[in-house]
Amino acid sequence: MDRLGTHCSTRLGSRLLPAPHQIEKDALSVDHQYLSLHAITTFSAVLLNRDENNLPKELVYGQVTRTRVSSQSWRRAERMYMRKRANDGEGPLAGHAFGIRTREWAIATADALEELGWPSGRANDMARLALEHCGLTMGDPDTDPMKTKVAIFAPAGTGKKLAAVLHSPPVSLDDWFDQETDRLSKEAEKRAADRKAKKDKKRPTAGSADSEQTTPAVTPIPKKVRDALVAALAPADAIDIALYGRMLAEIAEAPNVDGAIQSMHAFTVDPAEVDDDFFTAVDDRKHDRKEAARTAFDAIDGWSGDDAGAAMTGYQSLTSGTFYRNAVLDRAQLRRNLERAGIPVEDVEELAEAAERAYTESFCFSVPTAKQNNTGAPGTLPKLVLAVSGSRPVNYASAFEQALTGNGQPVSIMAAKQLLRQHNFAAARLPGISAGRALTYDADIAAYVLGEDDSMGVAAVESAEGLLHGRLP
Repeated sequence: MDRLGTHCSTRLGSRLLPAPHQIEKDALSVDHQYLSLHAITTFSAVLLNRDENNLPKELVYGQVTRTRVSSQSWRRAERMYMRKRANDGEGPLAGHAFGIRTREWAIATADALEELGWPSGRANDMARLALEHCGLTMGDPDTDPMKTKVAIFAPAGTGKKLAAVLHSPPVSLDDWFDQETDRLSKEAEKRAADRKAKKDKKRPTAGSADSEQTTPAVTPIPKKVRDALVAALAPADAIDIALYGRMLAEIAEAPNVDGAIQSMHAFTVDPAEVDDDFFTAVDDRKHDRKEAARTAFDAIDGWSGDDAGAAMTGYQSLTSGTFYRNAVLDRAQLRRNLERAGIPVEDVEELAEAAERAYTESFCFSVPTAKQNNTGAPGTLPKLVLAVSGSRPVNYASAFEQALTGNGQPVSIMAAKQLLRQHNFAAARLPGISAGRALTYDADIAAYVLGEDDSMGVAAVESAEGLLHGRLP
């Protein structure tokens, strides 16, 4: 029997894997389908996530204002952590393909066409028109013509794939391209005329040249070419698309990918603590002149009042607190996504396990990078990570509805104990939930929580991979 609980007829090395016809059906019954991860992390003087007013994000929970970090902010941090590790040849997904979320796929396609010998102008026009005819909405034709309206999440090599289709299309694009570039030219002329009329405060009368100016109708791109372009935008083997999902609503033929990861907004278990930090910036040239004024004569002759003061001053809000964070990995959905993306069925299980290890590592160690050079936030290690495996996801945010205030004991110690108490209480009443495994990088947590009866049967491990080693009990 393999991890999916089915008899196998396919091998990868010595690992047994499900027969090809079994993956889709049996993925729905993966043992311990959901991996729920919970983290307690304490930060000091950071600014992890800001709102539109440049202030730390907050929420009111349990009638108390807490500092918040949005789920999308931390999800990006996780994704970037995994991608960097893979690109550096490190970690479980070393060298594996990842996706890129960008508005610049037309630019990437044009760059690839230029590498194939296309003139720059023709490459830009072809790339822009191709994406537009796939159904993607492009930016303003005068100010932002080479970018899509929204960021598109696609494999990193998508630009080269799109260029390959356009460079060697299944049918000729010469006539189509000439007609469409003529249309673009006439549309640009009309916009220029409209702007001039508006600037001159003239309103074209019926029958005038401006009002009668029309542009040619859009010429659809050949269907075979469009189909090939849409196929080039497919998720393929980008592992982060399989994990986090993708929505491409503008192209009906491009199926959406349901993410395998559910993430909550992190929030402090204690009341929000915000410090408005006053800062100054020194002008080095002014400073050097003052340092050079060594004698009384120099001080009088070489230094003026204009050299006094800072180059700039300002305020920035910094926060401190202990955060609770939760995310859930749907193992069955991950395997479905990998199979539907075209991963060979004999490789699905091995790749899914590697993705699970990489994601668990990124959950433990990733931190949003905002203000990282001024706060050192990315170096912060979690106080406690709890991994719970089971037939349903579990979220313990309600354990912190009442804000913790310390009362002589570190809030992080109280939070760790509260999390384990809540898990022990819930696991005793929920069928199919594991006792869990816990990881800490904090000596006090190890001594006063996991080293005592407060651990409540949770197995202590010494590495992020240990949270997943074998099958959770």
